[in-house]
Amino acid sequence: QAQQKQLNELVDELEHLKADYEYVCERRPDAVNTEFAENWAKIPEKLNERVIKQTTAIENLNHFNAEYNAILNVLRKLESKFKPDDIENPEQQSHTTVGDSNQLNMELRKIEIDVISARNFSEILIKDAEPAHREHLLSQIKELNEFFTKVQDLHKGQALKRTQVLDKAEEVLERLVKTEVWLNELEQNTPKTEISEINNSNELFQIKSKFQTLKEACERESVGFRELNDLGGELLLQMDELKTTGEEVDSKYTQLPKKFTRLSARWTEVTALVYAKTALLEHISTQLGEFKKFMVSESGYLDRLENKIGSTPENADAEEIIEELDVMIFCERIFNVLTM
Repeated sequence: QAQQKQLNELVDELEHLKADYEYVCERRPDAVNTEFAENWAKIPEKLNERVIKQTTAIENLNHFNAEYNAILNVLRKLESKFKPDDIENPEQQSHTTVGDSNQLNMELRKIEIDVISARNFSEILIKDAEPAHREHLLSQIKELNEFFTKVQDLHKGQALKRTQVLDKAEEVLERLVKTEVWLNELEQNTPKTEISEINNSNELFQIKSKFQTLKEACERESVGFRELNDLGGELLLQMDELKTTGEEVDSKYTQLPKKFTRLSARWTEVTALVYAKTALLEHISTQLGEFKKFMVSESGYLDRLENKIGSTPENADAEEIIEELDVMIFCERIFNVLTM
């Protein structure tokens, strides 16, 4: 701008000198030699060339600055979209919709072309620029390159994160299916025998052993199921983060919360039966052992009572025998209550 001002002043000054030159040529033509006349004639042309060149340089510089500022604005917007946590107004995140991811990719590719164009244009300007101006242009291009690299790295990081999250989602889906299959097999392998259908201690032992095996399998599988739930919780948070950045998520992944809810209900339904039946059979088995002990003791008691009755005269007091029988009946009732 300073140079443009100087050129404009020279043009004005030349206009003033033109009248003086013509006056000298008219009054003292002998005072103007050929060389002077030729140099004078070249001045307007050379000055005009300088003016045109300077005007072009200013226009080019203005064009570069406009392009430079436009690129910076786009890069700032892309940076804010790739880093939603840095947005000053969190409500802006709600404007990012699923499907914007492709648009962001296109914008990044377009801005890369713009950065290359600005870089090439600056090289043209730098050739004729003064040292101070040249350093300023170089610093602007450096800033553009570094800013673009930063945004590009953010985009690559987000793309990598997306790949990792979707890979984890596929793993979770596979494990959900395997768990569902395991629950179906567990349900099929769970004995349907009612307690009333068990006829003897051997059958009780066999079915109790079967349920004990199933219970141990449930306990082993429950460790993996808890891990799967924890993994699913982390995955859902990561998928929500992807959505805030405009990443498109397949519908099969958005159904994960419902799948986990259904599977948890299914898990409780199937395994609760195994645990409850195992506990009941353990209780019955324990009570059966107590009953056997009771029977052994009562067999001896009945033998003594039989001997006592046999050795008692016909007219003997029956009150003692009735008392003994009442005690035995009372014990039997207690046992029946315990085994209900």
